Amino acid sequence: MAVATAASFSSMYLKYYWLFILVLAVAGCSSVPKPKPIPTGSLGEFQKKAEKFNEIVTVPAFETTPEEVAATATNVASAQAIISSVAAPYS
Repeated sequence: MAVATAASFSSMYLKYYWLFILVLAVAGCSSVPKPKPIPTGSLGEFQKKAEKFNEIVTVPAFETTPEEVAATATNVASAQAIISSVAAPYS
Protein backbone atom coordinates (compact mmCIF):
# COMPACT_ATOMS: atom_id res chain seq x y z
CA MET A 1 0.00 0.00 0.00
CA ALA A 2 1.40 3.39 -1.02
CA VAL A 3 1.63 6.16 1.53
CA ALA A 4 0.88 9.69 0.33
CA THR A 5 3.70 12.07 1.06
CA ALA A 6 3.36 15.78 1.59
CA ALA A 7 4.82 16.49 -1.85
CA SER A 8 2.40 14.19 -3.68
CA PHE A 9 -0.51 15.50 -1.60
CA SER A 10 0.22 19.13 -2.40
CA SER A 11 0.80 18.48 -6.11
CA MET A 12 -2.45 16.54 -6.26
CA TYR A 13 -4.49 19.49 -5.04
CA LEU A 14 -2.38 22.22 -6.61
CA LYS A 15 -4.01 21.70 -10.00
CA TYR A 16 -7.40 22.56 -8.46
CA TYR A 17 -6.06 25.60 -6.59
CA TRP A 18 -6.27 28.04 -9.51
CA LEU A 19 -9.71 26.78 -10.50
CA PHE A 20 -10.87 27.37 -6.93
CA ILE A 21 -9.44 30.91 -6.92
CA LEU A 22 -11.12 31.67 -10.27
CA VAL A 23 -14.49 30.40 -9.03
CA LEU A 24 -14.19 32.53 -5.88
CA ALA A 25 -13.32 35.63 -7.92
CA VAL A 26 -16.24 35.16 -10.30
CA ALA A 27 -18.66 34.49 -7.46
CA GLY A 28 -17.43 37.50 -5.49
CA CYS A 29 -17.73 39.88 -8.43
CA SER A 30 -21.15 38.69 -9.54
CA SER A 31 -22.81 38.86 -6.13
CA VAL A 32 -22.46 42.62 -5.64
CA PRO A 33 -25.95 44.11 -5.18
CA LYS A 34 -26.98 46.83 -7.58
CA PRO A 35 -27.57 50.21 -5.91
CA LYS A 36 -31.08 51.56 -5.70
CA PRO A 37 -31.74 54.64 -7.83
CA ILE A 38 -31.72 57.95 -6.01
CA PRO A 39 -35.25 59.31 -5.72
CA THR A 40 -35.78 62.67 -7.35
CA GLY A 41 -38.16 65.40 -6.33
CA SER A 42 -38.36 68.99 -5.30
CA LEU A 43 -36.82 70.66 -2.28
CA GLY A 44 -40.29 71.23 -0.85
CA GLU A 45 -41.09 67.52 -0.92
CA PHE A 46 -37.80 66.73 0.79
CA GLN A 47 -38.43 69.38 3.46
CA LYS A 48 -41.87 67.87 4.18
CA LYS A 49 -40.29 64.43 4.61
CA ALA A 50 -37.64 65.94 6.90
CA GLU A 51 -40.31 67.51 9.11
CA LYS A 52 -41.41 63.99 10.14
CA PHE A 53 -38.02 63.60 11.83
CA ASN A 54 -37.98 67.13 13.31
CA GLU A 55 -35.26 68.23 10.89
CA ILE A 56 -34.94 71.46 8.92
CA VAL A 57 -33.46 71.27 5.44
CA THR A 58 -32.37 74.44 3.67
CA VAL A 59 -30.15 75.34 0.77
CA PRO A 60 -26.93 76.99 1.99
CA ALA A 61 -26.38 80.65 1.20
CA PHE A 62 -23.40 80.90 -1.14
CA GLU A 63 -21.34 83.96 -1.90
CA THR A 64 -22.73 85.87 -4.86
CA THR A 65 -20.42 88.86 -5.14
CA PRO A 66 -16.63 89.15 -5.45
CA GLU A 67 -16.52 91.02 -2.14
CA GLU A 68 -18.25 88.13 -0.32
CA VAL A 69 -15.83 85.63 -1.89
CA ALA A 70 -12.84 87.74 -0.82
CA ALA A 71 -14.21 88.02 2.73
CA THR A 72 -14.66 84.25 2.93
CA ALA A 73 -11.13 83.64 1.64
CA THR A 74 -9.77 86.05 4.26
CA ASN A 75 -11.71 84.26 7.00
CA VAL A 76 -10.40 80.88 5.86
CA ALA A 77 -6.82 82.16 5.74
CA SER A 78 -7.06 83.61 9.24
CA ALA A 79 -8.59 80.38 10.56
CA GLN A 80 -5.76 78.36 9.03
CA ALA A 81 -3.22 80.67 10.67
CA ILE A 82 -4.89 80.22 14.06
CA ILE A 83 -4.96 76.43 13.69
CA SER A 84 -1.32 76.41 12.66
CA SER A 85 -0.32 78.49 15.68
CA VAL A 86 -2.17 76.12 18.00
CA ALA A 87 -0.64 73.02 16.39
CA ALA A 88 2.91 74.44 16.15
CA PRO A 89 4.04 73.36 19.65
CA TYR A 90 3.04 69.77 18.90
CA SER A 91 4.87 69.34 15.60
